[in-house]
Amino acid sequence: DVCSSDLAVPLKSPYELPHNHAALDALCGKVASFRDLIQPAQETQRSSLPADERFLDEAYDETLAIVHTLSKEESVHIIATWLLSLSMCDLSLFVALRQLPAKRVDSKGGASHGIELQADGKTGRVTELKDGIAIGYEYEVKVVDCDAKPANKLMKREQSERAMCKLIM
Repeated sequence: DVCSSDLAVPLKSPYELPHNHAALDALCGKVASFRDLIQPAQETQRSSLPADERFLDEAYDETLAIVHTLSKEESVHIIATWLLSLSMCDLSLFVALRQLPAKRVDSKGGASHGIELQADGKTGRVTELKDGIAIGYEYEVKVVDCDAKPANKLMKREQSERAMCKLIM
């Protein structure tokens, strides 16, 4: 998680949190409370925010004050997570499977299954032993188009996904 606090929708990150992350937790809490406040307005496409513009100014000032207290490590954590999300937003996975010929094997004391993970230049294998016959598959996974995306492309994608969710739900 980007934050250590238990948010309704946690902000995920594969990176370890900095040792001292109090300001990061405060920022995540502020983002979550603001999101919870504006989400009904986004879902109905009507403004249910307080009409007083001071509300937005106060929220901005409070959030900016928290941002100014972030340590260097907390800032790096946020930027690294954001850059990773830009790369991972629109990627493709190709998975190739090939069934291997079945083989009769001596199953005395042998494993009932085996997994050989894919490594550089070598396919992976998964085998299972059933009634003395080894049934196996060879697999290869490739990640394609894993480069950073411009922010405007991500915003357009978010809008189209939101529209698609409305059609489904």
